[in-house]
Amino acid sequence: MLIEPMPRAPQLNRRGLFLVVMGALSVVIAGTAAAQKAKKPPTLTEMAKEFLTAYVKKDYKTASKRFDATMKKAFPPAKMKSIWDGLEAKVGKFKKQGGVRTGKIEQYDIVYITCAFEKAELDCKVVFNSKKQIAGLFFMPKGSK
Repeated sequence: MLIEPMPRAPQLNRRGLFLVVMGALSVVIAGTAAAQKAKKPPTLTEMAKEFLTAYVKKDYKTASKRFDATMKKAFPPAKMKSIWDGLEAKVGKFKKQGGVRTGKIEQYDIVYITCAFEKAELDCKVVFNSKKQIAGLFFMPKGSK
C-alpha cells in the first residue's frame, strides 16, 4: 500500500493575515456598535411620540406606562378615553403627527407635537418630570406655550 503525503496547507502571507485580522475586527466593532445603539435609552421626543401614537390608537395601557403617580390617578383609561373622544368631537378625527419642538419650564422638560385633525391643528404638550415620567398633558392651539 502506497501512502501519499498530504498536500501542504496554503500559507498566509502578511497581507492575507492582515486582511483576515481586519475583517474579524470589523465584525467585532460593528457588533459592539449595534449593541450600544440597541441599549441607548429613548429620547424624550421619542417617548412623547410613542405616547401619542398609543393614545391615538386608544391603547391606554401603553399610553399611560410612563405616567407619574399623579397622572395615573388623574387619567385612568376611562378618563383618557373621554378626553380623546371629546377632543375629536370638537376638532374632527386625528389625521397625523407633525413637527416637534421642545422646551423647558422650571424643572420640567416639554415636548410639543403638532397634531393634524380634520378641522384644526393642535399642539400636544407632553410634560416630563426629572425622572422622565409624563407629569402633564395638554392639547392647545398650535404654537402656544
